[in-house]
Amino acid sequence: MGDSRRVFALLALAALLGPGMIFAAAEDLAGDEPPVPPVPRKLPIRIADGRSNTSGILQVWDEASQAWGSVCISPSAFRYVASPDRNDEFWTELAVLACRQMGLPSANAAIVNPESRRYRWRTQKIADELPAKAVIRFFYSGCAEAATAESMFDCVGQLAVLDRAAGDCSEAAQLVKAGSTFTPVAITCRNPRKASPPPPGRPPVPPSPPPPPPLRYSNYTMRLVDFETGLTVNAKGKQVSDGRLEVLLPNADGQPVWGSVCNDDYSGIPTAMGQYACRQLGLPWQYSWVTTYYSSSQNATAAAIPVHWVAAKACAMDEETGALGCQLTLSEAQAMAAIEKYKDDWSPMRGYFRSPEELQSVIRNCASRGHQADLRVTCWGKPPAPPPPPVPKVAVRNDVVLEYDTHFDSMYTVRFGARAHGAPATDPLFWGTSCLPVDDYDALARNDRIVGHTLCNQITNGTRPYGVWVYAYGLPFVETDFLVVQESPVTLSSIECVLYGGPKEEAELVAIGSSSTWSGFKFVGVPKNISFCKATVVDPIPNSVNNTCYPYYSSMVQNTLACHRQDYINIASGDLLNVRLTGGDGTWGRVEVLDRRYLKHPVLKGWRRICASALNAQHAQAICRDLGLGWQGAAVLPPSAVVVAEPEGDRRMDQLGCVDYPYLDPRGLLGEMPRMSFLRDCYDTSRTQLAMCESGQSAVIACGNAAPTPSPSPAPSYGNSPPPAYYGPYGGRPPVYGPYGTY
Repeated sequence: MGDSRRVFALLALAALLGPGMIFAAAEDLAGDEPPVPPVPRKLPIRIADGRSNTSGILQVWDEASQAWGSVCISPSAFRYVASPDRNDEFWTELAVLACRQMGLPSANAAIVNPESRRYRWRTQKIADELPAKAVIRFFYSGCAEAATAESMFDCVGQLAVLDRAAGDCSEAAQLVKAGSTFTPVAITCRNPRKASPPPPGRPPVPPSPPPPPPLRYSNYTMRLVDFETGLTVNAKGKQVSDGRLEVLLPNADGQPVWGSVCNDDYSGIPTAMGQYACRQLGLPWQYSWVTTYYSSSQNATAAAIPVHWVAAKACAMDEETGALGCQLTLSEAQAMAAIEKYKDDWSPMRGYFRSPEELQSVIRNCASRGHQADLRVTCWGKPPAPPPPPVPKVAVRNDVVLEYDTHFDSMYTVRFGARAHGAPATDPLFWGTSCLPVDDYDALARNDRIVGHTLCNQITNGTRPYGVWVYAYGLPFVETDFLVVQESPVTLSSIECVLYGGPKEEAELVAIGSSSTWSGFKFVGVPKNISFCKATVVDPIPNSVNNTCYPYYSSMVQNTLACHRQDYINIASGDLLNVRLTGGDGTWGRVEVLDRRYLKHPVLKGWRRICASALNAQHAQAICRDLGLGWQGAAVLPPSAVVVAEPEGDRRMDQLGCVDYPYLDPRGLLGEMPRMSFLRDCYDTSRTQLAMCESGQSAVIACGNAAPTPSPSPAPSYGNSPPPAYYGPYGGRPPVYGPYGTY
């Protein structure tokens, strides 16, 4: 608006002052436009002053002075950015791009302090006297142009290049207003180290022995006693709710004896043991905790009792029965026997103690301290609740019809068809969304989770029955406009599935009820479809989100559902939504991961590949499990096994992180062997948008025991994959499942 007024004023002035003034004023107006940044030039660079051609002082050619100039950095970079154990270097995109430009190894390239003692420069002091050509202005942030950068000179926001070299780095820093005291920077070009292959003739490593026994639930007899008096009641005659834990176990003669539990620094007694004791005693237990009662002297009241356990690991309490299960409980004698048994291969015990020395330290500390380190339990929480009513039997409870749209093969948006209260079955259905009220965070069985499982169980016919709700942010197919969402039609004010899957002993599908397992856990039966859930139809129908759902974002219209094959306590990353294999026959192929951050990418449409160097056999097994394929014989194949070209503009994952054993797998709480799931337990740890592996170097795996013969395959379809033909036109309605859904 301001510029248009100025133009109008200029035209008025032209009539008075003549056309010559128009050009002068127009030049003034053009001067208000922001300057166009200069196109970065790819200048010659080199490494100098080093012992090899892969590390040394980084220099840039200055055409004006016909000399080499340094690249400068603030010395504080090596104090604030570098890791504490290697404070003389740090990884940065500038180093990677510089090494690539010189044709040197680059994946693990680093900026190096020229005063580093780990790199013996030949003439270190000469660097300070060299002219300066470029300045790294911001060392604490990356290259904003990394996604498209071809050389370090493309990082125009981070690297300032002078038109003419300055006398030294401090002068150059002052010219670009980056600071006053700068120093020349060194660089090292390298790739990550590869593990050395075993020497020829070395015998194969024997398989690890099986892990310790799984959870076995028991009803231990426990009590809390006062540390000073040794009594189970305090001076006021009330039951002790904060005291030493004692457990009744048989001694060497088989006679039951009360004994304490040692809580050494490395014992790590789980909170579940304290919660179990409090619940068994009829005390508040949900928020109980365990600590150590450190005493400067042996307590006379405990001197006569033994220490039953020096360690207890991987304990959990069954919410329904209240029983306690631990994968490992050790007395002093049992701990010493475990050290002797696994001294040659500690892998079965590594999930509990990192080394035999750590367990030996527990034994030694508990023996020397005696009852000075007895376990203390503090009971706290809600008053004990009455026992829950019995789980109702499975029965059809509504005639609601489910309708859904498929996105990216495994994500769904849902709608519900319902009739007004008392309306005959011949009346038409009203279609709309449902409210999904938010449960208490610490609820042991959350309805929103079980509703998601029920919907996935119905939509996928049990093949991918575990649902993960994905909020609308970043999803191109979910409505996000606030006003549109509020006026969206609603047919159901609530769906309740958490109580209606039947007794878990009889249910075909059982799932953990909540991610909040620190105060206990509960497994519940999952209904086959929403017909078995309790559905409340809005009145009047249809209604709106604004009038029905509180808060408004609790409606399903702003959520989509991702259906997985693996149950979960929690999800390590909300970004990895699906995985598939392309370029093969379905049992093998190039790994592609649906990343919600790239759903709007014009080429990838969400599907990203993984650098072959980042994926190992454990990842391959986890991916095969997620795909419902054989996983025990899963193998990583060379990238060349798939000959179909990859799309341009890819941003591959070059680093992966995964949650450690026992992962986020609820099977561990059932006493079964936990298994890694890629979609549940892993996440992208890539530190840059730079392409860290070249095209044609994406990970390829084979599931099962198949040994595929690479052959040309049709190129994968990127973007929303169409559903099977029997669903009708893509985006259209799937078939109606009848008045009560599908059984």
